[in-house]
Amino acid sequence: MKEYYISVTSYHLGQLGSHFFGRQNNDYVEMSFHHLVTVYLIVGSYCMNGWESGAVVSFLHDAADIPAKFTKFFSQTQYKKMTIFCFLFMLIAWAWCRNIMLPVTIYHNYYQAKFEKEHISVSIFVYYLVCLVALHYWWMFVFLKMLRDLVFKGATED
Repeated sequence: MKEYYISVTSYHLGQLGSHFFGRQNNDYVEMSFHHLVTVYLIVGSYCMNGWESGAVVSFLHDAADIPAKFTKFFSQTQYKKMTIFCFLFMLIAWAWCRNIMLPVTIYHNYYQAKFEKEHISVSIFVYYLVCLVALHYWWMFVFLKMLRDLVFKGATED
């Protein structure tokens, strides 16, 4: 699990670098916030010896990222039915992992924590995790708007 967490850390550091030095999309500000907070949480939890909880949070993210990557891949091909299938699978995985299980995990970890809850770093970690959850709810709203446009207009616009 520790190797998984280290590889997740390197992945997110790479994502942060490519985000800042790559092409700026229309979601640049929110993705900048997401990447910075994610790297802070990953590196900070590792330094505070809380990588077990961090690995669970990372796994919940990865479970929804895999169908998201397939959706992006197939959206650039002629296989529209496969794109729709992957998109619907991503919506289910996203809703379950990021919008339901992640808040439950945050709540559970906070109240089952083995460190002092009064410590300022714990409050900062919880605050940043809640910020990520808020972003996930926002993106779920955007995905549902895309699904609505797909059903009623026959096309989507990100």
